[in-house]
Amino acid sequence: MKAIGYLIRRIFWNTVKATLRKPAVLVMYLLLAALIVAAAFMGGANEVVAVQNVDVYSAAVMGLFAFILVISIMQGMKQGAAIFRMSDVNLLFTSPVQPRTILIYGIAKQFAILAFASLFMLAQYGNIRRMFGLGTEAMLGLIAGYILIGLFAQLLSANLYAFCASSETRRGRVEWFFRAVLIAVIAFFAVYALGERDLAGAARGFFGSAVWNFIPVIGWSKALAYYSAYGNLGMSLLFAFLLLASCGAMILWLQKSNQDYYEDVLQSAESTQARLEAAREGRVTASGTVSKKVKRDLGNLKGRGAWAFYYRIQRENQRRNKFVFTISSIVAAAAPLAAKLIFSDMHEGGLWGVLYFSAYMLIFTSLTSPVNKELTQPYLYLAPVPAFRKLAAILAPQMIGYLVDGLVFAVMCAAVLGASVFTAAFAALAYVGINVVYAVGLLLVQRLLGGLKNKVLIIFLFFIILILLVMPGFIVSMLVASTPAAYLICFACHMLIAAGALLMSRSVLNAMEA
Repeated sequence: MKAIGYLIRRIFWNTVKATLRKPAVLVMYLLLAALIVAAAFMGGANEVVAVQNVDVYSAAVMGLFAFILVISIMQGMKQGAAIFRMSDVNLLFTSPVQPRTILIYGIAKQFAILAFASLFMLAQYGNIRRMFGLGTEAMLGLIAGYILIGLFAQLLSANLYAFCASSETRRGRVEWFFRAVLIAVIAFFAVYALGERDLAGAARGFFGSAVWNFIPVIGWSKALAYYSAYGNLGMSLLFAFLLLASCGAMILWLQKSNQDYYEDVLQSAESTQARLEAAREGRVTASGTVSKKVKRDLGNLKGRGAWAFYYRIQRENQRRNKFVFTISSIVAAAAPLAAKLIFSDMHEGGLWGVLYFSAYMLIFTSLTSPVNKELTQPYLYLAPVPAFRKLAAILAPQMIGYLVDGLVFAVMCAAVLGASVFTAAFAALAYVGINVVYAVGLLLVQRLLGGLKNKVLIIFLFFIILILLVMPGFIVSMLVASTPAAYLICFACHMLIAAGALLMSRSVLNAMEA
């Protein structure tokens, strides 16, 4: 344990020293902390609000924890859980330290990472207070549930990878098991929704049901957050104990596995190290593996000049995803539904609030945009085509996707919020305009910040720049009455901003290191 204690102390002090040597990073962290505190204690956080929308809060917490668990399982099946870094592998696995001690160290480090990440949830304290009438107990229960479900998901991912690593048959069976569970949940919800004949009400009743409390782990984490929010300390401690026992069971499984766990986590540690090095150097790395299900013959290649890039991206999209809808389409469908869940009396007059919420969520989905990856391809710079045409070609596939997302948004606004066809269509145009601003904004961010290597600082400035780009359209629209014309003005403003940002970014391809 002395070696582990020494390593923890050195990591802590080296992190502190590295931060103090970089004033810009320190200022950024302090500013980020100030923004979190401001978001937590402003906007009605001190108002006395009666407890309300209990079923909505319960359903929202259930959805959050289910998302965390499902994503972790999917990632764990591919490359395991990133419990250790390559530095841990090189220093600890070769040292005379008991494997059990090393495992406890890795789990403790993951716990600390999750605890640090949960601090960002404090920014939602004001919203929880204002929309649900809940206070500090709810925030503490939500954080505790997030940490425990996240820790369990990491341990389960490591065990699943160890279990499936030596057998493709096992992997296939486990994948089909989880698919069957997801299909069963969707089927039960569909039947429940048909009986309710109200999609928003069905979501509140189904996912907010107390029946989930009896489902191991995912239901227990939801119950922990729920009972903590309403001051039931005994039930909160009971479900916290069940979650801790589940994590202990995962640890025992990992220890008793026939395969050595340090061999199982080696690949995930190497993958994590490769991503970190790529981030420091400003590169984008691929996974290095090709799925056996990929079809390598999808017809003849098309396109000449700059449009060859367009068809190449479309070909890659066909290989990765056989469906038209993507994560951004899910966000487009979820925003109106979430508004209806939280505000049961929501109608078409509240579409502006839905657009504001969508603008916030789309910042996070824009991080997965393929634009930055395309900018790292050498052939994009070598092609003898004007830079503006090449930028337009790599943006064109996204624009088509945004039109699909706009259609989904319009349909959901009309079906869930009861908006008229014209109002939903015009609001969808404003939604498309937000997406276009963010897509072109990525180019502008690359143009302005391409020389920076600190990815934390880049992401922070990325958020600030995108918010500044999208704000003028909303401000101008607020000066107009809440009519369909206001949505058109919002769309026109965002398109003008996007055009200006594209002109400012056209020189991003003039140099490989831009």
